[in-house]
Amino acid sequence: MIRKILKASLLVPGILGSLVSVSFAAPTPPTIDNPLAFGTIAGLINRASGFVQPLAIIALVACIIAAGFIRLTSAGDSEKEQKSVKILVSAAIGFFIIVLAPLLVQIIGSILGVDGELLKI
Repeated sequence: MIRKILKASLLVPGILGSLVSVSFAAPTPPTIDNPLAFGTIAGLINRASGFVQPLAIIALVACIIAAGFIRLTSAGDSEKEQKSVKILVSAAIGFFIIVLAPLLVQIIGSILGVDGELLKI
């Protein structure tokens, strides 16, 4: 009986001591590497424009062909001719916005006084 009490009296402080030492140990925070190839919004726009610009060229050509087809098949209908002009203007505006997006980011950054580093991600 005394041996059981002695074992328990030695075992309990040992367990409590190990729990206390574990709970007070400062864990090191995990580090996560940036999986992206950029760290700023400017980098994101520049990277995305590399993928979007070829698609914009294809879309511009498709819109020009569609507008030309509508114009050729309008048979003098002024509504269809105006529709083809609207398609051409919209396609041109959209294309230039996509192509000039990296330049627009730099201009806005210089106006706002941000030195090439727009909003770190």
